Amino acid sequence: MTEKQLKILIVDDEPEVTRSIAAYLERIGYAPRGLNDPDQFMDAFLEFKPDLIILDIIMPKVDGVELCRSVRRLPLYCPIIMLTSKGDVVDKIVGLEVGADDYVPKPFSLRELEARIKAVLRRQILQAKALDSAAAANLLQHGNITMDLKNRILKIGKKKIELTPKEFELMRLFLSNPGRAFSREELLEKVWGDNYRGYHRTIDSHINRLRAKVESNPEHPEIVVTVWGVGYKFNEDYQPKT
Repeated sequence: MTEKQLKILIVDDEPEVTRSIAAYLERIGYAPRGLNDPDQFMDAFLEFKPDLIILDIIMPKVDGVELCRSVRRLPLYCPIIMLTSKGDVVDKIVGLEVGADDYVPKPFSLRELEARIKAVLRRQILQAKALDSAAAANLLQHGNITMDLKNRILKIGKKKIELTPKEFELMRLFLSNPGRAFSREELLEKVWGDNYRGYHRTIDSHINRLRAKVESNPEHPEIVVTVWGVGYKFNEDYQPKT
């Protein structure tokens, strides 16, 4: 088995079903394992660590619905495709309600099963990417500076820096645009809003307080620097001192 092969656990009490599905999936590049005794399911699941489960809904001793529930109680996610009786709407609804990702009615073609497997895995990849993007969107980082936008936390190295709301918004604007110089008018507009009728010294005093908190030497700033004749910027060349 290569590293790229996805592992699929096939659970059905009929050996000929698991054999035929496993043989087909192996031919098209997956790494399948068949299981005919549902009592052994949890041990097989934890040992095999499949990327996807194909699960018959009607089996003796323990049915597929209960096995699906047992997987969904675990603190990890594994896609599940249920095999249901043809035309049994109740089985389909129950399977989806307990956490199955899709269902395939028996009898089915192996090509159809392949298409369902690819569709479920594709959805999982897209969902994972969406979650990663959402997480990344809530985090800004440059060198040893990290801003958690969701929880409104700024850290430099391991040190947590307490900022006022306006200081936080200034730092977020700078860190989101490293190297870009902002005029005092722009900073007033973006952080205080269009309707704010303040003075340039409002910006200067906030920058001074921000520097006092984030700079190792506020008299010689290395993070939020002055751009003479323009305003301020986040120093894109900033590197933490070792």
